[in-house]
Amino acid sequence: MIRDFDITIVGGGHSGLFLAGALAGQGWRLALVDPQPLVPPDGPPDGRNLALVRSTREVAERYGLWSALAPLACPVEAVRVRERPGGARLATDMQELDGRPFAYGIEHGALRRALAEALAGLEHRPSFFQSRLEGLARDPDVRLLTLSDGSRLATRLVVGA
Repeated sequence: MIRDFDITIVGGGHSGLFLAGALAGQGWRLALVDPQPLVPPDGPPDGRNLALVRSTREVAERYGLWSALAPLACPVEAVRVRERPGGARLATDMQELDGRPFAYGIEHGALRRALAEALAGLEHRPSFFQSRLEGLARDPDVRLLTLSDGSRLATRLVVGA
């Protein structure tokens, strides 16, 4: 059996989850494909952290995702970058940006968990396939995806995230 979707997002990392969250309320039939569980298991942080810039927060607010992220996010109030000792410098602080944080730091696993849980609570959440993309074929009107679990999807747009 082939399942029909408007958009299929291949990749359930933070980019894929953000995109799924932004598109979920727009009336599209969405599929999300990733070999890892949608909600990563609890465990110690893996050492990866991200800085979500102010515009990312604004997008997350627009699509109702920020409320899930805010408790986990740490405001970045200043940035100091040096190319090398004695070399070029870049400095930015909140006072230069209307007193609002430049960005928000968040641990990668916590970000994925929060986004996945936010998606699960949406009325029009994407269908999740815990599988790998194994094949992609073109048809005149759609793309046909074959997944490692044997699932077959027909979709108008495929996004690699």
